[in-house]
Amino acid sequence: MIVLDQRTPMSGLNKHNITNNFVKTHCMKRLTCLFTIIIFLFSCKKSMNEFDQLSSSARNNVKFKNGRIEVCHYDSKTGTSHPITINENAWSAHQKHGDIPGNCSIETVTICNQTWMLKNLDVDHYRNGDPIPQVTDPAEWKSLTEGAWCYFKNDPGYGQVYGKLYNRFAVNDPRGLAPAGWHVPSLAEWDILIEDCLGGHNVAGGKMKETGTMHWMDPNIGATNESRFAALPGNMRGANGEFFTSTSINEGNWWTTTPWYSVCECQSPPGIFVSKVIANNQGFVINVVYGDAVGLSVRCIQDVPPSE
Repeated sequence: MIVLDQRTPMSGLNKHNITNNFVKTHCMKRLTCLFTIIIFLFSCKKSMNEFDQLSSSARNNVKFKNGRIEVCHYDSKTGTSHPITINENAWSAHQKHGDIPGNCSIETVTICNQTWMLKNLDVDHYRNGDPIPQVTDPAEWKSLTEGAWCYFKNDPGYGQVYGKLYNRFAVNDPRGLAPAGWHVPSLAEWDILIEDCLGGHNVAGGKMKETGTMHWMDPNIGATNESRFAALPGNMRGANGEFFTSTSINEGNWWTTTPWYSVCECQSPPGIFVSKVIANNQGFVINVVYGDAVGLSVRCIQDVPPSE
């Protein structure tokens, strides 16, 4: 359709010229469109060929074993990342989803916009690569003035499930206990999880604990793990170097970075910090204060990128 300017009188126009101009314009537009379509289809085919070559190259660089491969998979329904094994023919879809080959270096869970490690920390080096000493002797442990770690009861078998126990010196060390991109959470960050997301300290413990009695003692009261936090009882090492043991109670104890004096607004001595504690015989979370020499678990939280 040709839309004429309403200000142009028809009498001033040649009907024959209008018809010729319309035909010429219409034909030129159709030829231009046809030419554009041909170029577009050619470009698409070229791009698809390049994509296929790239995908083929990516597939060739991935090593499958008996037609299967382990990938780090992010589950958007649960907000967690964990390793799974898939067939070779499923790799393309998983690659587009963002999964990567290999085991997850860090398994995570996202709760209320906070991303937490799914397991207790289990490192033996600071972020800069310096080693953290392992100390097993009780007398040496209680006299420490620098960072150290141990397994509960000095048993490596515990570490495979519950991670390591760290004294406060290790948590405070400026070389960084948490891996790059992560940090030991403050009391405020713990309370966002517990108060804002999970309904408060009185009920959050059960929502955070792994269910069943494979890792928790019986009874594991209130445990639903509906938060997917999967808290486990790493227990603790006392300031005297002895391990907390009981035939009926086991606990999860996690450091915060918050000193007690900043919470109580009192004349608390330095080196006293707040921790979070959950036990098998309770469904709630409590705050407990400990000194530098105590060994507790660490559950890291991901750094939040600075807003631009």
